[in-house]
Amino acid sequence: MREVLTLQMGSYANFIGSHFWNLQDEVLGLQSRDASSEVVRPWLAVNSNILYQEGNNGKTPTYTPRLVMVDLCGSQGSLLKGGAYASRRQDEIARASASGATASWGGKVRVYESEQVHRTEFLRVLDKEDEAAWIEDTSLPTRDEDGDEDMLEADEEQPSKAGGGRGSTDNESSDADAAVDELEAAARKLEHDVKYWSDFLKAQTHAKSLSLVEGYWEGVHTFDTFGEGRMALVESTERREAVIDRIRYFLEGCDSPQGMHCIADVSGGFAGFSSEILTELRDDSFSRKNVCLFASEPPRRIFRSALDIPRAMDEDPSSQSKRRIQSLGDAMCMGTLSDKCDLYVPLTSTTMKAAGMASAVLRTSSGLA
Repeated sequence: MREVLTLQMGSYANFIGSHFWNLQDEVLGLQSRDASSEVVRPWLAVNSNILYQEGNNGKTPTYTPRLVMVDLCGSQGSLLKGGAYASRRQDEIARASASGATASWGGKVRVYESEQVHRTEFLRVLDKEDEAAWIEDTSLPTRDEDGDEDMLEADEEQPSKAGGGRGSTDNESSDADAAVDELEAAARKLEHDVKYWSDFLKAQTHAKSLSLVEGYWEGVHTFDTFGEGRMALVESTERREAVIDRIRYFLEGCDSPQGMHCIADVSGGFAGFSSEILTELRDDSFSRKNVCLFASEPPRRIFRSALDIPRAMDEDPSSQSKRRIQSLGDAMCMGTLSDKCDLYVPLTSTTMKAAGMASAVLRTSSGLA
């Protein structure tokens, strides 16, 4: 097996990654259908074991992406730090534990608690479908230690699924259509409901997949320069090891890893953060492995043409300074990250302004030539 590890660093990178893993999740769904179908047949050639790994959460088998997601604290939305397979009551258990810890304190206690991030309707509908599928699976006959089948008592009162008759089939078909309609209605609301990249992530993630940069909070700390991201790891061995240990965990589960997909934000602090992580990987586990880096950059103002550049000089000094820092960060990112990977692929949301800028540069280059 030639496994591939995926590393996502930064909120925009995780937004892109959520779309990618949703697509992979659809492929898994197609592969579980009738292999004789013309729709399914082309997808049977996809070997999902390259990107996914098998495991067990203590109760049931799991099949999760071989994935490490890095972001600032508070940016993961409703996704539990223990992964999607973690108990939904994890937060409640943590609060109960905290209450018990303060029971021996006789003084006043003041609790500061952020508002809970609720799961989107889209994810709640998926949870309901997963729960129904789990109940159906657990209702099947099981074998005891002697090898005899233990049939549920309810089987005597309920008709067999195999011999339910036409009415049973019609009801199942009607329920399936209603479930699809409910899911489609919830999906249409995502355009207005999505605030975090986890709000539409369908794939079940491993407990080791999510890594938050301790001490840096979304909306509180800027984390928007190359130097800030680099110093976050230089100043703290714990932050560095939190990411590296997760990467090593997934690598240890591979028979023969062939390389890594890396999606990294390159317009802020995660550019320097990614540079430090990739440098250590190159010196350690991935010295002879292939690394494909997708440099993601969210949309931002791009000059329409060379004639627009003088207008930027009319900006206030703070805006001019920020623009210079962004340009310097872009140059440092390109110079450092491209040296740490075998393939560097820029991913930028382009607009008509970007196209105008490109044509202006081409005309200038042509004129100089």
